[in-house]
Amino acid sequence: ALLAVGATSAFVSTKTGTRRAGGRVTKDFSAPAIRADAEASLKALSRDALDALFLHGPACEEIDAALPTLQALKAEGKVKAIGV
Repeated sequence: ALLAVGATSAFVSTKTGTRRAGGRVTKDFSAPAIRADAEASLKALSRDALDALFLHGPACEEIDAALPTLQALKAEGKVKAIGV
């Protein structure tokens, strides 16, 4: 997607955790949901890694629960930085 507009060195960030479906907002900070969002973004943007992946609107306990998955994605080289 970015290559089509000539962007070869763009900083790419995305978010995970908040979903809208059927007019409702839901939160899902589970490991499978975070991984699915990251993989979908990598594929859609034709990237090997995301420069940053943010949790979108988590509660404190959700940050703690999501941290191991975020750290694993970083260790795997799929995400360079994590944030909230």
